[in-house]
Amino acid sequence: MSMSTEVFNSTGFGHSVPQLPQHTPQAPLQVYPYPVDAFPPILRAVIQALHEETQIPAELIGNVVLAAASLACQSHIEVIPTHTTQPESCSLYLLTLAESGEGKTTISKRVMRPFNIFAEKMNQEYQDKLDKYKYEHNVWKVKKQAFDALLRRAIKNGEDSEDEESDIKDHAKSEPKKPTYPVMLYEDVTPTAFIEGVSEYPEAGLFSDEASIFFKGYLKNNLGLLNKAWDGETYSHRRTEGENHEIKACLTISLMAQPSVFEDYLKKHGELAKGSGFLSRFLYANTISTIGHRNGNTHFDKSDEALRGLHERISALLDVQRASFYGNKNKKKALTLTDEAKMLQANKRSEVEDKISLNQEWEHIRDMASKSGSNTIRLAAILTFIQSNESTQITAETLEGAVKIVDWHLNQASVLFYPKSERYQFEQDVYELFAWIRNKFMQTNCVHFLKNDLEKFGPNRLRRTEKLHPVLEQLISMGCICLIRPFQNSALYVAMPARASYSGWYFPQAFFANGWNPIIASPQNVRGKYDASYFNQSRLSYQ
Repeated sequence: MSMSTEVFNSTGFGHSVPQLPQHTPQAPLQVYPYPVDAFPPILRAVIQALHEETQIPAELIGNVVLAAASLACQSHIEVIPTHTTQPESCSLYLLTLAESGEGKTTISKRVMRPFNIFAEKMNQEYQDKLDKYKYEHNVWKVKKQAFDALLRRAIKNGEDSEDEESDIKDHAKSEPKKPTYPVMLYEDVTPTAFIEGVSEYPEAGLFSDEASIFFKGYLKNNLGLLNKAWDGETYSHRRTEGENHEIKACLTISLMAQPSVFEDYLKKHGELAKGSGFLSRFLYANTISTIGHRNGNTHFDKSDEALRGLHERISALLDVQRASFYGNKNKKKALTLTDEAKMLQANKRSEVEDKISLNQEWEHIRDMASKSGSNTIRLAAILTFIQSNESTQITAETLEGAVKIVDWHLNQASVLFYPKSERYQFEQDVYELFAWIRNKFMQTNCVHFLKNDLEKFGPNRLRRTEKLHPVLEQLISMGCICLIRPFQNSALYVAMPARASYSGWYFPQAFFANGWNPIIASPQNVRGKYDASYFNQSRLSYQ
């Protein structure tokens, strides 16, 4: 290739011109296999059997199974964190992204069957009680009318009405109470109906296998209630008539939606949802589609057997919950970590702190990773109790399984939210500026050009100094360019590194006259915002 400038290094000039550094490209964000082995046998068997028989993604099945376990256990247990004696709720918020036809409804129907049966049973009992209430209240109203008539007659006749008034007062105290409608599962519900429902029956689940209903509805706007329900805190609600309600709900959320629906939600409401901490409470799963790779199967004996064991356990817990609803209050069992588990959690907390620090792996999901400790011990308590209600301690083995599952979900969140991160945008700025610079060099046959050209003619969004300089420094630090000043007090120029087997930079030999070192910004004295390993080096090549 002919060149109008020379490949120059420092030989003979008493200074060291930096060599183009060799980079080891960082592996792209990894999507790891779903950690089925981290689940206890009663849950693992269900996930494995359903996946083998249907080829529906294991992560989709796993999230439905986790949601079912959370809903079944949340009214029975709480967990004691290591840093306080204040118990914490054992409920989870889960979000599963899957395309239409992936199997969301199919899996939900099979796994959630005990809850649907329970809801039908409770609804029938409610209808029976409602019929009885209507009859008794009608009789009560007739008696009230009779007492009212006696009072009117006494007043009309000018008689003493003390006895009649006393009878009316006593009768008012005997008014039959309308039975409470025990709603456990919600899907398409207004904020008012949801608030009224959880104020009467606080152990609830918000489940939807087509979560566009939630993301396009109004309940999503009541972030205060949804956040406090996860936190286990009391939410104060004042009705329009002025009556105040103190609601302490325990809520499991399981939302399954198509990625486009969630993306649209993030565009419209993501800033508020993330800023309020609502999104940070979720465990995310972005499924890898298996559509088009499934074998037809008409035998489901293995999954039926696995589900039978899980359903029996869930049904037993629901029976206790039913008795509690009708007055036989069930005090929640407090689960604690063993000493070994506490040590494991402390180590994990330190690891997470490292990963969310500046420029580290989970920096862009710091809010989610910060809540991973709570999600981990909640999940560990659920995994312990769903297997057996005899233990009151969470072992290190169970906690380690919960750690693996939560880490998998954090990795999913990392991949999902990375394109919205500051680092990702910075990377795109680096790639775009480099592409402009490379084209400029190709047009000028590798001749250096004025740095000021970047501010005048470079990419529009990078022309302002405060946007341009960090990106320029990143390219300099990685050896993609250097800045030179040909002569003292002259303008700054952008120079290109040598290509092929050469080392050094492209610029005229005359710039080194009288021992002058024209290189003023290079990898030797400029540090970029991020390490070079974060970048795809194939996009930063002149080849």
